[in-house]
Amino acid sequence: MQNKRSQVVDSIIGEIRRRNLRKGDRLPSERELASITGVSRNLLREALAVLETQNVLQTKERGGIQLVRDPGMLDFSLNLQEMILWPDQSLNQLMEIRRIAEIPAARLAAKRRTDDDIAHLRRCVEELQLIEKSGEKRPNDGAQWDALYHSAMVKAAGNDILTRIYESIHALLLKYIGSNRARFYREARPDMSKRALKEHIGLLNAIENQEPDEAARIMGEHLDLFESWIIPTEHRENADTSS
Repeated sequence: MQNKRSQVVDSIIGEIRRRNLRKGDRLPSERELASITGVSRNLLREALAVLETQNVLQTKERGGIQLVRDPGMLDFSLNLQEMILWPDQSLNQLMEIRRIAEIPAARLAAKRRTDDDIAHLRRCVEELQLIEKSGEKRPNDGAQWDALYHSAMVKAAGNDILTRIYESIHALLLKYIGSNRARFYREARPDMSKRALKEHIGLLNAIENQEPDEAARIMGEHLDLFESWIIPTEHRENADTSS
């Protein structure tokens, strides 16, 4: 499914280039794009959400789909998608990078967020709520919207360089969540998915209400949960000892 989403993203970029669109231009409607790409509206919306987190597109309720910046030579299939999953020891380093990036980003997002940022975060939360209630209709749906939520939060910080840096770990994060979500989230600890959703909602509220300290606190606790979920205790202890 992730490969399918990547193909749809590439198709949208191809349409942008074919039409020679520039910053500020509008894309065809969702209905037209769904017809052009030959996919369902739901899958198209997921691809559009990916492009929004990459700050390529902006979707407004009454303004249609607008090109924010030229995708240039960006490769959204990403070589990172083809990497093997990192061993547990290396995930300590991934979590360190997430703490460095996401906790300050949450604080900045609470100060700088726009109405469009809030709308994007809320959409991700709504999708995660539906998945929590009804289950995944397609494999990896939960991981996709979870990763998009975090990308949207970083984007809301309003720092383009930080957003681009975060893009480099997004594919790895999505791949690891996707491969382990069912085993750890559902089978082993179903209560953790409920707690994670609660934290996603809390973080959204803190950002919307412009509460930087609260946003940073919730983000830190959320990463604590994620780390306890994916990294065995002995590997975290070994990492702390070697630091």
